[in-house]
Amino acid sequence: MIKYSIDKKIFLLKLFSLLGLYPEGLQFQTAYFHMLATKSIDTIISEHLHLKSEIEIDNWLHQCIEMQPELGNLKTINFLYKK
Repeated sequence: MIKYSIDKKIFLLKLFSLLGLYPEGLQFQTAYFHMLATKSIDTIISEHLHLKSEIEIDNWLHQCIEMQPELGNLKTINFLYKK
């Protein structure tokens, strides 16, 4: 079940990247996030992500989502807040 949640997060990161949605913070403008945005989603999902990487992806997604003016209408992101 945990792996499934990570897959959803990676999918959202790739989707937001393809749509041109990126958080503005310098901590997100790194080679790691560039790699996630450009690498094949199948390759990323097949690799083992460390807990630190998942936390960084969570922070990236939260920053992206908080930038959205219609934040209250995003009802499919509850899994991001479950641990």
